[in-house]
Amino acid sequence: MLYVKRDEEGNIESVHKDPGPGSHEALSEDNPEVKFFMLDDTSRMYAKDRLRDSDMGVARVLEDLIQLLIDKNLIMFTELPDSAQAKIETRQALRQDLQGIAGIVDYDD
Repeated sequence: MLYVKRDEEGNIESVHKDPGPGSHEALSEDNPEVKFFMLDDTSRMYAKDRLRDSDMGVARVLEDLIQLLIDKNLIMFTELPDSAQAKIETRQALRQDLQGIAGIVDYDD
């Protein structure tokens, strides 16, 4: 077991072999948070970049899924929360704007 100290935001600030002041939370060495903390700064930044890229891909999949459900009349656009409707409409408008410059920007990703 390892003992972690967390900052005000709940992120691991330091890892110790023994419990001490502020580091009494025990986590295993296999804990994903511990593994992430142990990465060097470059690896940590790379992992965050990959996660952000993955988030963007998943967002596109969800957007396409929502559109498919609407097209098949399984849900109505107006059933979505107002904030979701606004975000979808904004993305649709951005996509339409980008279609005019196809070839310069890959708007399908």
